[in-house]
Amino acid sequence: MSASSIYSNGTNIDSLSQYLGTISKYPLLSEQKEVALANKAFSEKCQQSIHALVLPHLRYVAHIARGFAGYGLPVLDLIQAGNIGLIKAIKRFNPQSGNRLVSFAIHWIKSEINEFIIRNWSIVKVATTKEQRKLFFNLKKYKQDAGWINEAQAENIASELRVRVKDVYTMDGRLSQKDKQLDNYHYDEDFHCPLTEDSKYHDYREDFAEAHEQDNWNQHLSEELRIALKKLDERSQDIILHRWLSHEKVTLTDLGKKHQLSSERIRQIEIAALTKLKTLMGHIPMAAAA
Repeated sequence: MSASSIYSNGTNIDSLSQYLGTISKYPLLSEQKEVALANKAFSEKCQQSIHALVLPHLRYVAHIARGFAGYGLPVLDLIQAGNIGLIKAIKRFNPQSGNRLVSFAIHWIKSEINEFIIRNWSIVKVATTKEQRKLFFNLKKYKQDAGWINEAQAENIASELRVRVKDVYTMDGRLSQKDKQLDNYHYDEDFHCPLTEDSKYHDYREDFAEAHEQDNWNQHLSEELRIALKKLDERSQDIILHRWLSHEKVTLTDLGKKHQLSSERIRQIEIAALTKLKTLMGHIPMAAAA
């Protein structure tokens, strides 16, 4: 079995135990060795260095992926998705940040696993909205037992997650039906993922719903802002763009020269435009936008 097949195509492994046994043979990297490899991978796009970074970190991916076994998807498939996230992280990891690779890679690994679950958990689209995703990843945590949810529990969960009671019942039904497929599902409990003090590894059970909710909300805000900006005149749009939405803030003097106006007049237009934008976006709760 080639090393490349281990992280690029987990479904070729005969069993989960065999896979876990194989990846556990790759020793962890020292911080100095990791930095040296990461520098070459980041600055030179060295494929050999990327490969050398992947293998010791496969055990972390497996450890994270097994935390999502309760959704009824094959763990090897979850691991394969996580391995894709690991490779993406390695290609983006800048060792000059001062963090270990595992700390940086966790987000990428979990995001790929999360997206895989959403795409494949059911033929029916089980979690397509912000509220559904929130319930999908949190309902089991809030349920008091494995049975069907009762009215009091549904109301409490709906209040905690700020969703409709009807949505709680719907998601509980979907999850309960899928859980029936897990009765005969087992995996090797002897696998251990060693964690060193300097790895800064965090709990893989970290709530995914919050990240998805924030992403969805940010997209919503961007769209609302785009719509509001279109209601400004072209000069006001240009001033707001260069004063508030650019990486480098343009000075009032420079904008004055561009529009052949005084700096004070540009400032007045800027204030008026911001006031109008605030009015146009006044329906958005400020606490949620913060």
